[in-house]
This record gives sequence, structure tokens and C-alpha cells, in this order.
Amino acid sequence: MEKYNIDVLKKLEHATTDFVENVRDEYKSRSRFRTGDNRRHTKSDVKTTQTGIIASVYNNSDHVVFLEKGHMVRKGQLFFDKQSKSFKRIKQTRFIKGDHHFSNSLKAHTKDFYSDLNKAVKW
Repeated sequence: MEKYNIDVLKKLEHATTDFVENVRDEYKSRSRFRTGDNRRHTKSDVKTTQTGIIASVYNNSDHVVFLEKGHMVRKGQLFFDKQSKSFKRIKQTRFIKGDHHFSNSLKAHTKDFYSDLNKAVKW
């Protein structure tokens, strides 16, 4: 029985590592490439402890929350217009919608992760 537990734990760890790496890679491929900060700061981590497996995918750049969830731009705020290559002012206060790339990457691989978990614990 102990060998079964070790095999199951290894399979679960492998499934979790695959899931985390797939989500990380999907997010990196979906994110817009302007300065490279989003791709460079996206990390994944998997740790096995006595009580279970701890996995995380995160982006520690300062501006990622604004790109992911969205943000407000206010009337009169300066921005750089790439087409005219000059600074301009915002004419109307509005909300810029977020990309939700991280959420979409997570959803894209959740079904596969659940099926991998089921395969790992079946006899």
C-alpha cells in the first residue's frame, strides 16, 4: 500500500507540474509584447510537502493587474500616441477593459488537469 501511495503522489506531482507549466506558457504566449515585462516576470512554482502539493503561477510585475483586470483613464491624462509619435491628452474619462489572459489560460487547461488527476488516482 505504501508503494501505491508513493506512485500516486509522483503521478499527482507530475500532473500538477504539467498543469502549472502549461498555464504559465499559455499566459506568456497570450500576453501582449511591449516591453517583455509580462513574459519575463511570469513564474511557476511546485512544492511537495508532507501534507500535499502546493502549486502556483504568478506574475510579480507592478502593472500586470491593470492589464489583466482593466483600468481607468481620466480626461486630461497624458499618453503617448504611437501613430503620431507624440504625447496627447485623453479626451474623455473611460474604462479600458482588461485582457483576462491569465483567467483564460487557467480555464484552457483546467479540464486536462482534472482528467490527469483522475488518471493518477485510479487503480
